[in-house]
Amino acid sequence: VASSPQPHAELSSCSPTRETKPSVVSMPKMAAANNLSPIFEDDMSVGDDTSGDERSPSSGTGDAAVKEVNRIVGDDTKQVRRWRLLVVGVIAVAGVLVSVGINRFLKVLEQEESDDSFTLFANTIEDVLRLQFRALFDANRNMAYSVTSQALALNMTFPFVTLPNFETYGRQSRLNTGVEAIGWMPHVQTDDLQAFNLYSQQQGASWMKKSQEIERGIEGNIAQYESFDLVPFIYDVSVDPKTGEQSITPASGEGPFTPLWQSSPPPTSPFLLMSNTLSINENPHPQKAVIKTQDTVLGAISDQMLLFTEVILSPSRHQALHDKAPRSGERFEPHASIASPVFDTFDRETRKQVGDVVALFALESFLINLLPEGVNGVYVVVANSCNQAITYVINGNKVIYLGQGDLSDPEYHDNRRNVTFDAYYEDFDIHQKVYESCIYSFLISPSGEFADTFKSNLPIFFAFVIAAIFLIMAVTFMFYDFIVRRRNDRVMSAAVRSTQIVSSLFPSQVRDQLYATAAKSRNQLGSSKSRLRNFVEKGDESSKPEDGVVLRSKPIADLFTDTTVMFADICGFTAWSSVREPSQVFTLLETVYRSFDQ
Repeated sequence: VASSPQPHAELSSCSPTRETKPSVVSMPKMAAANNLSPIFEDDMSVGDDTSGDERSPSSGTGDAAVKEVNRIVGDDTKQVRRWRLLVVGVIAVAGVLVSVGINRFLKVLEQEESDDSFTLFANTIEDVLRLQFRALFDANRNMAYSVTSQALALNMTFPFVTLPNFETYGRQSRLNTGVEAIGWMPHVQTDDLQAFNLYSQQQGASWMKKSQEIERGIEGNIAQYESFDLVPFIYDVSVDPKTGEQSITPASGEGPFTPLWQSSPPPTSPFLLMSNTLSINENPHPQKAVIKTQDTVLGAISDQMLLFTEVILSPSRHQALHDKAPRSGERFEPHASIASPVFDTFDRETRKQVGDVVALFALESFLINLLPEGVNGVYVVVANSCNQAITYVINGNKVIYLGQGDLSDPEYHDNRRNVTFDAYYEDFDIHQKVYESCIYSFLISPSGEFADTFKSNLPIFFAFVIAAIFLIMAVTFMFYDFIVRRRNDRVMSAAVRSTQIVSSLFPSQVRDQLYATAAKSRNQLGSSKSRLRNFVEKGDESSKPEDGVVLRSKPIADLFTDTTVMFADICGFTAWSSVREPSQVFTLLETVYRSFDQ
């Protein structure tokens, strides 16, 4: 727009002329305030299918437009990129931490459940063991008291004491405690040796017959008893360690001699009856410990105890006895003994030891039927003060002998339970000083098999589920980010095209003022919430502040001392355009205008 009317040359239809005059160029205010926002919303593409590159301004103008857009959004783009990486990183780290945390937490719960269950089962085993050993001590002492009581009641003189109903007492004791055999062994002094040998020939057959009748009457004919004669004297037993052959010789030397006089159940062979049990090469020897402590003692774990049991019961009967119990493994299980002193009177001040009651038992008998089915892998190490240790494993109601030594899993020794029986001795301090008195303890501990019972795939499953959830979150965010970036790319493309158009239409200083005025106008219009509030409170007129903003903005007008105004005509344009499509006419005009811009 010229600052003042100036004459200009009339041009012929094909010969344009130029006239230079000073003028002022100005832009309408509405263009600055209102006409820029559609640039970012509309496609701006017109005409036919010619590509944007064919219709775009010059490459110099396009590069300038791209730089201008990059300048405007450059910082925001960097921040968006940083936040994108930060969000993805936070999701990844959170997913890993939560997955690992859930896995660890569930494993801790499983470990706690395993520990609590083991504590419960260990308490059960401990309680049962204490009850069984209390019953074992009490029953063996009661057998010794029965011998004293019968002797006093029948006016018998030790060592010449034979209990007619020994099988009745012995059988009841065996049923209550699980021992396999019980024997009464009087102490025969050297002066009474010959007299006792004669006494055994007179009374031996009668008590055995009576015991066999009692057993047959109660349990039926479960054993075949053959008639045999007792050895007519107390004898010492020796075993060749190389060949295993046994030999007997009449007892001699200093007493006391401790012959096996009566047994429950009654023996199936004459061997061991009248044998001097103190002569048996058993180290440590439980009867020696009884003499020293004058109290009930537990003997060492010994293969000879197993041999004596099979001699009394017979191997087949002993095997049948073990087969009745739920167990697994060979029948040659470790056996031990318990011995109690027999006194001539019940007066503690004047009493003297006159014999022993010895019971033989398999250690596995205390570990049967302790756990429910399905609970496996509980180690029990049976150790004693005689430097012996054997290991069992309990699987449900069965027990398996593993071997000598502590074969339990050291990894689980922190949970080991130690069960002792110190309170069952009359004077525990004395037993600690006597080597032959083997003080037992049962060490109970879990195994890996037991712990695996309480392990499951839940920790891994939940960890994978949590990881999958976070992975889905990350993928969803990345997909959303992809959609937003694609939309932004389209907006940026439209912005570049709009910027190119503005750059081609206006000089740089005018373009900069247009952008500045548009930004200022948006700030003055306020937020969408404030405009909505104004509309609700003041009505339609007050909700349209654009006119006031436009009027308050500074006009875009600059002074140019020299300007050129050109009027031109295109030769043959009217005739040419009359036979062309509008898009073709537009393409021609756009090409001509672009040439002027270049």
